[in-house]
Parts: sequence; C-alpha cells; structure tokens
Amino acid sequence: MKYIVYLIICFSLLINTCLAKQEIEVNNKLISFNKIDNFNLQSFTIAKNNLFIVLVGNEDKDSIIKVYNLDTLKEIKSFKFQSLGHANGITYNSKTNKIYVLGSGGDDTIFSFDGSTFEYIDSFKINIPARSITYVEDEDIYLVRSFINGYILNNKFEYNIKYPFIIGLNANSNVARQDWTYYNKYLYYATWSWIRLGGDGSNKIYVYDLNGKFIDSLYINNSIGEIEDIGFYNNKMILGFNGYDDNINFYFEDIVNFKEKEIVEEVKDNKKPSYIKYIIGSISILVIVSIIFILKKKKKL
Repeated sequence: MKYIVYLIICFSLLINTCLAKQEIEVNNKLISFNKIDNFNLQSFTIAKNNLFIVLVGNEDKDSIIKVYNLDTLKEIKSFKFQSLGHANGITYNSKTNKIYVLGSGGDDTIFSFDGSTFEYIDSFKINIPARSITYVEDEDIYLVRSFINGYILNNKFEYNIKYPFIIGLNANSNVARQDWTYYNKYLYYATWSWIRLGGDGSNKIYVYDLNGKFIDSLYINNSIGEIEDIGFYNNKMILGFNGYDDNINFYFEDIVNFKEKEIVEEVKDNKKPSYIKYIIGSISILVIVSIIFILKKKKKL
C-alpha cells in the first residue's frame, strides 16, 4: 500500500509539472565578480539587508565567504574559511539572527554564523542528510530536501513530520538539484539541466506551497549560466548563477504573481475548455490501476 501511495503522488507531480509552466526573462544584473581561483558559487541567503554568499573550491576542501550590502550593492566582507563541504544549502533565521550552512550535498552537518558580524559560531549534526534548506518564519520551522524528498523540521532541527511533505523531486539523472527558498507562502526550488550529463544548460525553478502542492514551473533560458539559489529582498527575486562568462552573477527580477496568473487561466478556461488535463488524468489513472493489478497478481503467484 505504501508503494501505491508513492506512485500516486509521483504521477500527480508529473501531471502538474506538464500542465503548468512559464518563462521568466533574466536581464537585471546588479552584482557580478570574477571567479576566484576557480571557486564556484554554491549557495547564498539574505540576512537582513545583506547577501551572504558561499563559494567553494579545491574539490570542496576550501570555501570563501563574501557579503554584499543589498542597498548599496557594495561588498562589505570577504574572507577564506575552512571547508564547508559542498555547501549546497544556506538559510537565515531572523528569530535567532543566525545563518545556517549545510555542510555538503547529503551531509548531516550544519555550520552556523552570526547574522550581523558573519563570524563563525559553531557546527552541529541534524538527523537527516539534507541537500537544501530554508527557514519558514511564519511557522518557525525548516524545510529540508533529502535528495528527491522534502521534510519538515522544527525550530530545533528535529523531525516535525517524519513522512515527507513532497515526494519525487526531479528524479531525472541529468538535473543538478540546488537550494530552495521559502517566500510569501511559496517554496522556490532551483534546478539546472546539467550539460556534462546530457542536459541543455537551462534552468527551472519549481514552486510549491507549504502542503507540497505543485504551483508552477519558472523557466530560464540556457544562455545565463548555472543557477544555484534564489533569494528575496524588497519585493524582488534574487537569482544567483555561476555564469557561462566565468563570472558569478546576481540578477534582481520581478516576483511572479501566481494568484493573478491563476485568475487569468480561470477566465481562459471559461471561454474555451481544455481537454488536455482530462486526457492526461485519465491515462494516469489507467496506469495506476494497471500497476495495482500487476502487484496484486504477483502476490498471488
């Protein structure tokens, strides 16, 4: 029964992903600097009015932390630090005024930094190998991704709900799974179509609500670079890339208003009904029923 539930959820995620998508233009580059000794951007977060950036190099053995003031767009701090692993995820907790960096992709270590001075505080273990992390201030919880599933942790980094609230995130082997960020009731999850593994270099941001319901996909063309993370400041979306121009680039773009988009789609649907949803839905139901039948038949054998 557990496998059937997983299959149903995965099929519904697949249907939603196929039906909802929109492209966003990326033009407003406001912060850019040359890569330092081949150190690549891995993740970043917004702490008050500052952009806290982690660069990783030497096969994840060294890291560089850079901080930019988002009001002046000037660098206010830059220093080398010990290994932070792959540092695939970073988040800021406004209540503790601490920045939390995941030790690596799939590690259970978190490094904490002061949100004002940006000095290192300590490191500790959590009970899940996480790859993405974000703090939800309204609920005082953390959302973490463990490879292809999303989990909820309480404010002490402990399991709040052990059953994943999102299942089957981008199982495609040529997708680079990056960090995610919660903002204004939505969870934004960045991915990159990995060129070395056969991808086309394009970027896709998956958007979910707190119940794990898929909302939309935001596409970015393949000329910008590899997206690493997403942030939000002064009603703008901040997108960070390892650019194909050998620079690390940050773009400030308008936030997509999903409520307006939903209203427009409802009006269109009323004028001209779409049968695609029903066709895909019917096919999916038949596939699920067939799988259940096969599983039952195997048990009898």
